Amino acid sequence: MSAALSHCSLPVGIRRSRFIGLIRPALKAGGLKTSAIRYLAEAFDKWTRDQDYAPGRICGFWHQVSGLAEELTCTERTVHSIERDLEDAQLVSRHPKANGRRDGLRDGEGEKTLRKVFGINLAPIIEQAAELLAEAEVKRWLFTTPVLFDPVHVGNIKCNPRGIGDTPNPFGDVRDLDQLRRCCAGGIALHLEAFLPQP
Repeated sequence: MSAALSHCSLPVGIRRSRFIGLIRPALKAGGLKTSAIRYLAEAFDKWTRDQDYAPGRICGFWHQVSGLAEELTCTERTVHSIERDLEDAQLVSRHPKANGRRDGLRDGEGEKTLRKVFGINLAPIIEQAAELLAEAEVKRWLFTTPVLFDPVHVGNIKCNPRGIGDTPNPFGDVRDLDQLRRCCAGGIALHLEAFLPQP
């Protein structure tokens, strides 16, 4: 890995300040601790700049561990642990200088393009953005769909579908996110028809 690791940018329409909130279900499902998710949210929202997210750019920061610990109201040891967990999960890469210090280089007028970062590079998570967004969407569908088949909802809607939990392998034939959306949306629409006025 290099201190100049670049990325292809976040997907179109995804703002950096909302990105971590959107992928939170996927991060939690991957076993990431709440403190690590908060660290990523701060990194995307406060510790980087908009121009760092353009395609082919470097996106990272070089705040010293002591400053990050103060900002996150935790210990330096906790920051090191969070960064190690994020690196193990292949969501960030760390590139400190040989002496362990962090530093970065921006050049140019106005935008001040980031040329090198000896600290934390966010390219790995940005490169995985589409997959993480899709996984988070699936997690949201799998969480909300069973609620619609809850006995209370079944009684209110006056239908008697088999519960998702009673169905062996309910999403076994689903091969992609669009197919899952069609499958779930069809079932949801069918059961919500009871509430819609009939033409």
